[in-house]
Amino acid sequence: MKKFVFIIAMAFAAVSCAVKDENIPLPNPDDNNFFQTVWSDFHSTSTTIWVESVRYYAPGAVVTRYGICCALFHLPTITDNAVSASEGAPLSDVMTLTGLSPNTTYTCRAFFVTSDGTAYYSESFEVATASILSLELDGYPTSNTKDGGYVKAVLKEGSFDGCTERGFCYGASEEPTVNDYKVAIAGTSSTMKGYIPMSPGQMFYYRAYARLQDGSVIYSDESNYIQTYAVTEGFSVSNLAYGVTYNSKYYTFSAQLDATFSYYSTSQTSEIGFKEGGQSWKWTNTADGTFTDYRTWYFEDVVQTMTYQAYAVLKSTGKKVWGEEKTAYFYYN
Repeated sequence: MKKFVFIIAMAFAAVSCAVKDENIPLPNPDDNNFFQTVWSDFHSTSTTIWVESVRYYAPGAVVTRYGICCALFHLPTITDNAVSASEGAPLSDVMTLTGLSPNTTYTCRAFFVTSDGTAYYSESFEVATASILSLELDGYPTSNTKDGGYVKAVLKEGSFDGCTERGFCYGASEEPTVNDYKVAIAGTSSTMKGYIPMSPGQMFYYRAYARLQDGSVIYSDESNYIQTYAVTEGFSVSNLAYGVTYNSKYYTFSAQLDATFSYYSTSQTSEIGFKEGGQSWKWTNTADGTFTDYRTWYFEDVVQTMTYQAYAVLKSTGKKVWGEEKTAYFYYN
């Protein structure tokens, strides 16, 4: 004879009696005490109800099946939502009813079926499924640096109670998943704030997530992007000239390059600038934020394009971090 524990979410212990369907004889009517249930450690999500196992005691009966069943507005039977295991088969870790409606109260019972097809049930109990979580990103990143930025999300519907994990996932895809990168957030507050670590000049998409007890993951409906400070935002070329003299040297061609920078805080950089070919311009002790300047480049031959690249030197490592290489096109008669 096997004994199994039927586990549900209420923190008290009770002994319930089997309830037989009308006109069905009991195999061993010994006070009808076929079920001994322990009401603790029950689990539910927005669409599932699950227990670890079922314990019954039916001496003299040949039990072919046992499990749990749930229904709405009436006592459930094995013809309603039911999950079961065969007697003699290995018992799974959990018995899970799936496909249920969120935010709904079900009436549930344990049951077993004997070899003559008779079903016996425990006393009933009510189980409420959780509301479906709805997550919403709270605006753009609140701040970002050369190493990453803070992101924020709020719980729009439902509750984090019972979730096994929550946080932010991020990656190159516009719809990142927890299989990409993620930052878990502790607690159950309706507001989540996390920091996404990044490299200079990098961009990630991110969205909020919550993992339910059945392992399923709910994501925020929308994703957003976070980008660390770029070394430069743009260049333009103006004031083309021919036959110019600079520092007593004659040049066939010159071009003024107007640069607009977005860069790291000066407390983190020792130098910013850009280069073209073997020449470069640099600035030190500049103000934080966006910086605009122009420099004139001199060429011994007339050129049609100029390739340039911005950079910043980090104080912490002395490393020169490069921006995206760009090309300017000169248009002249």
